[in-house]
Amino acid sequence: MKKLFAVALCLVLALSLVACGGKSLQGSDEPQYYEGGVGDKMSTLFFDFTVNSVNFTSTYGDITLDEDIFLVANVTVKNVFDKDITMFDTDFQAQWGDDADDAYCFPITFEYEDGLLDEMRQFPESYDLASGKSRTGELVYIVPEGAEEYSISYLEMYTTKDGEEVEGDVFFVYFRP
Repeated sequence: MKKLFAVALCLVLALSLVACGGKSLQGSDEPQYYEGGVGDKMSTLFFDFTVNSVNFTSTYGDITLDEDIFLVANVTVKNVFDKDITMFDTDFQAQWGDDADDAYCFPITFEYEDGLLDEMRQFPESYDLASGKSRTGELVYIVPEGAEEYSISYLEMYTTKDGEEVEGDVFFVYFRP
């Protein structure tokens, strides 16, 4: 139930951000698809983000995984919007493999309630980011070991001043273990 509520909350808050119009970041009427790699700056309507580094490990905090592995991504997010925004770690998904329907996950804060959050390093479930400010932290995922390629993605979702709900551009950062 907590997971369903968190997803619904993320969607509602993402949709509540008001953008200047119904166009994508690059001025197109149609959503665009952008891809990059580790170290590339990805520019959305609301913020820039960079996956600075990725690490795969079987142990994070006090937990050791037997079958899957932790994907630990160090990410910087900078608010380029003219207003403060509320960010969620679930804004970013991890994907792997070719079966997009089942091959994705949210950060571990979505799955684990206590004991795994390292507040000094890991992004919390939600946080406010003032206009012009940036924050760097870790997004931690549990992913299957052995995929040839992984990615971290973000999908723009917002409501225009006219009340139109828009699914905007999608951004993928690809990397290999």
